[in-house]
Amino acid sequence: MKKHSTLVALGMAAVVFLAMFALLADATDAIRLLGPAVLAVMAAGGTKLMLLRSAAEITDEAYRDDARGQLEACEDLVERIRQHARQVQSRSLRNEVERMAQVVPELLRRVQRTSPTSLYSSSSQLRGHLESLDGVVSTFADIERNPAFYDQPEAQLVAGEQAVRRFVEFATDNIKLVNQGDLAAYQANLETVAPPKMPTLEIPKEQP
Repeated sequence: MKKHSTLVALGMAAVVFLAMFALLADATDAIRLLGPAVLAVMAAGGTKLMLLRSAAEITDEAYRDDARGQLEACEDLVERIRQHARQVQSRSLRNEVERMAQVVPELLRRVQRTSPTSLYSSSSQLRGHLESLDGVVSTFADIERNPAFYDQPEAQLVAGEQAVRRFVEFATDNIKLVNQGDLAAYQANLETVAPPKMPTLEIPKEQP
């Protein structure tokens, strides 16, 4: 690997030297030789450093990029849920969504600070919960607008609001676990707690 990187670096240095030497055709001999030589050395050094990056460094950087992508996806979902909540009439549900918009980013920030190696898995699992929560809030708004299209609309609204509240409590409890350093329990929570969803309420059967 080192031999390969050295050869590539020397090749890059030669290219830079020849190119600059040609561009400085009208300069004095000293400048025409010294300028390309300095730039060639810099190009060779930079090329070799880039090629000598270890596989671990490359893997770490790829992980950080992936984790950052999942984190940004969660932030986008939080904002989308807030936009859907603006269409909701229920003040209490809107308040719960605003709490969620404070708690979830704070949870991710604390995970990133205390356990950066678990940020990707935490963000991707929270992303699934947030996608479900987005469905709850958008469905809640539709039930409010069109109650006749749903069975037991009032009960559905109560259940939907409870689902949002449970999620906020779930995220808050996980912040406490992260603060306590109990990351194992935190990971178990993410993996075992079902994401929020609008329940399908059973229609009472008519008595004969």
